[in-house]
Amino acid sequence: MEASFAPGVPRAARDESIRVEAYLVDSCDSIAMPERPSDAIDSTYTLRDGGEGRSIELPEPGEYGLYALSQDSNCAAVAAGCTPVTIGADHQETVTVVMGAFSGESCSADEQCSVDTGECIPFGGGTGGVGGDGGGNGAGGTGGAGAIGGNGGSGGSGSPSCTVANEDQVCDGTRCNPVTLQCSSFGSAERGPCETCDSDDNCWSSLRCVPMYFGGDDQRFPNENVGFCLHPAAFDGPGGCNGEEPYVAVLSDRESLSGEAAAAYCGVHEDLTTCYAVEAQLDERLCTQGRDDECPEGGICRYTEDNGKWDYRCTYFCTSNSECRNAQGWTLTCDEFCGA
Repeated sequence: MEASFAPGVPRAARDESIRVEAYLVDSCDSIAMPERPSDAIDSTYTLRDGGEGRSIELPEPGEYGLYALSQDSNCAAVAAGCTPVTIGADHQETVTVVMGAFSGESCSADEQCSVDTGECIPFGGGTGGVGGDGGGNGAGGTGGAGAIGGNGGSGGSGSPSCTVANEDQVCDGTRCNPVTLQCSSFGSAERGPCETCDSDDNCWSSLRCVPMYFGGDDQRFPNENVGFCLHPAAFDGPGGCNGEEPYVAVLSDRESLSGEAAAAYCGVHEDLTTCYAVEAQLDERLCTQGRDDECPEGGICRYTEDNGKWDYRCTYFCTSNSECRNAQGWTLTCDEFCGA
């Protein structure tokens, strides 16, 4: 089986995908995307770093469904799809499952995502294991096989603990988050403006990994462990982000996730939208059913104009034209929302 992203899946979702799970199910009609099925016949997974599970065993000949689910570093579903398949006695054909975009629930503020299992686990905890004395590197867990735990346990796995001094030896090509002392989910200097991060080192050299919020809520978005790569503002005040369109909202007094002193950064209007929504609009993500829930959190579905073409696309609320750009960098009209 192969899994691919549909053309309308945003670039950000593709970049953030680190784990793809594949399930053999009785029928695609039984799937509630992007949830994990509870009654799959068999399953496997593939990791972005090259790890993978065993091959799915062929069932009796008949009609089935192949379901694929893609997750990001916070265990949130970013894409999913299911393809009907007819399996014969000597089936050898490679089946491709095309995944559409979704925005699933991520781990809570006091949890981290185990890439090995795709499950949310407590910080410092691990997955798997039978009760007993636990090991290092976040491994452990009280309870029976497959339990999620905090104290004790054998055979568990979690993000390796690290320091800035030993990150080259411990973190397998990523960086050590200096606050959580866990290996980063992202590589070095690979994340651009408004893309997720958990350390300044994830971002391009001119950017910092900055906490963000949404909708007037005082809780971090999407959770306490994730920030977004943002440019420092020229100054803290109106006009401080001129030239950084569409990221022209000045976000004051933000300390970076790596402990950089509080400063002003160029982002989005957090009371109106999110980086996820802006990225979806820049990627020209379609919402063919005309529903807001086809777009990421902070996004809305509207009939918009881009390059002279009108279609139902994901966009976001705005206050000025400077907050609205298309993939080519051209200005879009803001009349309540971008592309109006």
